[in-house]
Amino acid sequence: GLLEHVDFDTQVVVTDPEGHIQRPDMVVRLPGGKSIPIDAKVPYSDYQRACEIPETASPEELERRNALLQAHAKAMREHVKTLGDKAYWNAFETAPDFVIAFIPNESLLQAALEADPTLMDDAFARKVALTSPVTLWAVLKSVAFAWQQQSLTDDAKKLFDLSRELYERFSVLGDKANKLGTAITRTVGAYNQFASSLESRVLVTARKLQKIDHTKVIEPVELIDPDKANLRELTAPEIQPESDD
Repeated sequence: GLLEHVDFDTQVVVTDPEGHIQRPDMVVRLPGGKSIPIDAKVPYSDYQRACEIPETASPEELERRNALLQAHAKAMREHVKTLGDKAYWNAFETAPDFVIAFIPNESLLQAALEADPTLMDDAFARKVALTSPVTLWAVLKSVAFAWQQQSLTDDAKKLFDLSRELYERFSVLGDKANKLGTAITRTVGAYNQFASSLESRVLVTARKLQKIDHTKVIEPVELIDPDKANLRELTAPEIQPESDD
């Protein structure tokens, strides 16, 4: 569920505050600009040689097998110490103060823990999280889910911002509608005054000229009914002018 170069990067080269170059094998990006470094380098040669010795081998071979597993656990402990000393997290501004040490084989990690039972606790003390494929898969799925939730949160915020902007614009539009209605009402009043003056002061005299030319009839000028001309004023509180108080 993660996209390379968007949610994670591989073979990253970073520099810590002391100028040391660090090369984590993967950097997983978390919502909020945070990052988790992952190191996938792990010793396995001793474990591989131990696995070549079957359970039915001679006592001498089985003893050598146990010695190889002890050497494997020791190499794993040295690897943990090296990762802890590198302090990958210092090379990132917003990274948790630990590094994930990816062990690409469940039995590889299990063999080291059986030979050295305190290895896991000591690794955590050094801020190194020993992680098997199953555990890493769970971590990455959790990160992917976090990104999905972040996407939903971002969409909700965008919707809220757009709704607020639309609300404010409706308020402005309502105010303009009120002003337009007031202007239309005033225009109707001015027209009625003009029509009344025209009818009572001008056309009364002009109609006397109809006796000269009966083909020209001056029709009466109708007034606009104020009840039909008065527009409804918008009264929503969002579009009312703000008080100076």
